Amino acid sequence: MFLNLMRTVLFLCFLSGFTSCGYLRIDPLHYLIRSDRFASEAEEAEVVSRAKLDWTDDGRIRVLYVQGTPYERGYQHGKLLRREVQDNLNYLYKEGLKKFRSEILFEEAFERLRPFIPQDYIEEMHGLAHGARLPLKVVHYIHVLPSISEWGRKKDLKKVIKRMMDGELATSCSNFGVLPSGCEDGNMYTVRILDWGLHKISKLHEYPLLTISKPEKGNVAVNIGWVGFLGAISGMNEQGITLGEMGYGDPPNETLHGKPMPFLLREVLQDANNLADVRRIISTSPGTNSFGYLMSDGKSREAELYIRDRDRFL
Repeated sequence: MFLNLMRTVLFLCFLSGFTSCGYLRIDPLHYLIRSDRFASEAEEAEVVSRAKLDWTDDGRIRVLYVQGTPYERGYQHGKLLRREVQDNLNYLYKEGLKKFRSEILFEEAFERLRPFIPQDYIEEMHGLAHGARLPLKVVHYIHVLPSISEWGRKKDLKKVIKRMMDGELATSCSNFGVLPSGCEDGNMYTVRILDWGLHKISKLHEYPLLTISKPEKGNVAVNIGWVGFLGAISGMNEQGITLGEMGYGDPPNETLHGKPMPFLLREVLQDANNLADVRRIISTSPGTNSFGYLMSDGKSREAELYIRDRDRFL
């Protein structure tokens, strides 16, 4: 009887080991498991083949060319720059958790902002996560971090999270424009200076990226940002519209129930053909935090400064 029992145990162990080998071969991050856009390896390869990765002439900054649907453009970004996206976003995610001690603030912020994020950018984030083989929550939480960093109400929480933040998310961006009438050579100049303090908890400064995006609808545009970040904080579209932003105080009406600034500016790049379009997009989108925007039009050689918060557009 003891011998029969031992044989049964050995057989079950062998069977368990055999079946577990199959489980070990399962890749839960594989695009054929996660994505509903690809039915075969050939389809995935065709989408990736429409994108291109290059360098600036001085060999210092990556240049990414993407085209197709929002999901496809996100996937191309993630697939072609997978190692860089993983390193950049995982590091920022890890350091962000150290600052806030948990995912709760990120989770709450994303849930508040999610209803106001256009579906195209939700799809693009899905594509980025699938192409880069990252958990979707990492991509979501990184893209709400700019809204958290500008959120005035975080000051109300200083007694609780002062030691978590230590002022390291403070921002000091600058923008200026000089119109043709103010220049000896008769040209217009706009300057955008990004002084986002997140380099203290990130590797963003190690991964600059120029993304030239050709959507199915709207303008071709260059997004001046970082590997793995889909939102816009600097850029120019084919109509000559350039953008810049900066935080503008902390009025008490700041909220996270609105369209996140980086996706608002993506919309400007894609859909604005002139400054009238820029004013319409910014003034009609639900505001969140208080921002100053300096926008210029290379065709008309004009620039305009706006102030936008939850309730005002000036």
